[in-house]
Amino acid sequence: MKSEIMKESKEHIIRKVNETLNILDNVEKIEASPFFATRLEGKLESQMNSKSFFSFLFTPQLKLKPALIALIILINVVSISAFLMNSSVRSNHSTEISNLLETYAFDQTDYYLLTTNEE
Repeated sequence: MKSEIMKESKEHIIRKVNETLNILDNVEKIEASPFFATRLEGKLESQMNSKSFFSFLFTPQLKLKPALIALIILINVVSISAFLMNSSVRSNHSTEISNLLETYAFDQTDYYLLTTNEE
């Protein structure tokens, strides 16, 4: 019984594959214009020769690529250091508030009110 089902399914698969391959035999060949290849090559060549705004970054002759990379790294370093300095200023500010609260014996509610009003 099982072998009969397997045999039928194999025959079904073979029949479907043959049907699909026969469809490809009936496809008509498309004729292109005799100058299609020439025009396509011309368009590709003109696109490669055209100057776009960012094309100077991708040319191998560019001598400024290392300088551009160094500038990007410098901008990143400056922005990271500015962020870190800003976070240290915030931590110093909260330390000052804590010292003030301890000195004048404020409770937790006052600390909450002071810190939420500054943001």
